[in-house]
Amino acid sequence: NLTSLDGYLTAPSDRPAGDIVGAYLRDHADALGLRPADIDSLRLRTSYRDPIGTRHLSWIQTIDGIPVFGNGLRAHVAKDGRLIALQGAPISDLAGLVDDGPTTPELGAAEARGIAATDVDGDVDVDAIQRATRTDGATSWSNGDSADPVWFVTSDQAHLAWSTYTQAGDDLVYSHVIDAESGDVLYRDDLVDFASPNFDGGDA
Repeated sequence: NLTSLDGYLTAPSDRPAGDIVGAYLRDHADALGLRPADIDSLRLRTSYRDPIGTRHLSWIQTIDGIPVFGNGLRAHVAKDGRLIALQGAPISDLAGLVDDGPTTPELGAAEARGIAATDVDGDVDVDAIQRATRTDGATSWSNGDSADPVWFVTSDQAHLAWSTYTQAGDDLVYSHVIDAESGDVLYRDDLVDFASPNFDGGDA
């Protein structure tokens, strides 16, 4: 969470809010621990203006068209173009971390969905119809289950993985991240009990 004791990180500007944030990131990349390629990997996800005129923007990091799970950037720009704050945890040297790992999944979306259900002692809904799969492998089912490709970053590597949403029976509604090579559970979140997310798999 980066802000200024004086209230703003930049002077007033009439430039678009996204350009203001981008310029700040490039001017302070070293201090933020980011490389130019890391900044280029940010993709705008949402942008809206609140009733007092503050623009709120949110980015995700992507590489090879695949988003990074849980790491991104948020920014808040005042009506007069002053940058109020930055929040988030963009990954430094993301491309280098990706280069150290596999780029083709060993497990398919349906397999990841099954692993996620088994992990919580549940079962997949076999009656749910698998819908068309996108070119990146992202898959959904008629009951609302889904599996989407993501990068899951640990201390030394970006793991190609599946981010799943599964309804595995009764109150077993979970979000998981499943390693697309090993099938290991890297993350789980109980969406019914709102329990704290659990991380597994060594230093994940």
